Amino acid sequence: MFLIAASVVPSRGYDAPKIGYVYCSARDNPLPTITMYSSPPVSIPVGHLNCGENVQVLGRQESWLRIASNGRDRYVPMSAISQKGDRFVAFNLPVLSAPRPKTGKALPRIIQSTGASYTEAALKARIHGYVYLALTIEADGSVHDIRVLSGLGYGLDESALKALQTWKFEPALQDGIPTKFTGAVGFSFSSPGKLP
Repeated sequence: MFLIAASVVPSRGYDAPKIGYVYCSARDNPLPTITMYSSPPVSIPVGHLNCGENVQVLGRQESWLRIASNGRDRYVPMSAISQKGDRFVAFNLPVLSAPRPKTGKALPRIIQSTGASYTEAALKARIHGYVYLALTIEADGSVHDIRVLSGLGYGLDESALKALQTWKFEPALQDGIPTKFTGAVGFSFSSPGKLP
């Protein structure tokens, strides 16, 4: 079984980093901060950004923005960073991908992903950790047989399952021919006060 992870491909035509502002809506995020991740979609929480803080936006990977933080690349959901400090204006950056190989094996590629929502029950209980889901990606790119391999409870397993059902993939390839793939995806959840 393979664990699906996305790879970063720099966006051409986006030479200079842009400045963005951390956007927190009380409706969307009850926490006063936004979590940064090591790399999506299987990722480790690596810190927080405060609402209103400005950041350097380096590029885009699927539904994530790549930002600079303390000399390292970090990732945040696109909905967390605004072009304007006083209201939300999304960064609309291109996603360019490398050509897929014509020989050998190629893993499926995520072409659309959404993050899982942190539930109120998990927030109150300050739950953190990972939910791992097994899935099958058919030769046509459709997703089937999603099931929880390792969960956290508090509605987080269901939240991860619901998010994964919306993902879209390019299928795995064997010598350039689309083929069925069985693997796993991990969703990271963190609560305040649990990170260094």
